[in-house]
Amino acid sequence: MADEKKQQATAVNLEEDITKLRFVESQLGALQREMMTLEDMIAALASARSAMVDLKKVDKDTPAMLPMGVGILAHGMVKKQNSVLVDVGAGVVVEKTIDETIEMIRKRGEEVQKQMDSIRNTFISLQNEYNKIGQKLEKELPIR
Repeated sequence: MADEKKQQATAVNLEEDITKLRFVESQLGALQREMMTLEDMIAALASARSAMVDLKKVDKDTPAMLPMGVGILAHGMVKKQNSVLVDVGAGVVVEKTIDETIEMIRKRGEEVQKQMDSIRNTFISLQNEYNKIGQKLEKELPIR
């Protein structure tokens, strides 16, 4: 009787650990997807910053390939610009100097990097928890 109760308790503990393992595994997957999104955002910000730096160097009409979307480019001319139009959200577009835009991109990049660091730390913590549960299960599960 006591052995049967012990086996039932062990089975319940194993089920709980397996459930925890699956939950942590799903959280790790979500964090990985979020990190990939942030990495894409960091790359887009770097590209935008590079474009602004290049635009700042233009002092006369300069031939350029203008992106039209989805890998489509058009031949065009870029004129000297002192400002650009920036979508600041909610459909609001404001005019900013190139330097202000570069600074805005830099600040946004720092914010995204902080998010990335926080998510990476959470990911590492969850990965450690996942490994700990996995090792515990390896010890408890009967070898088949």
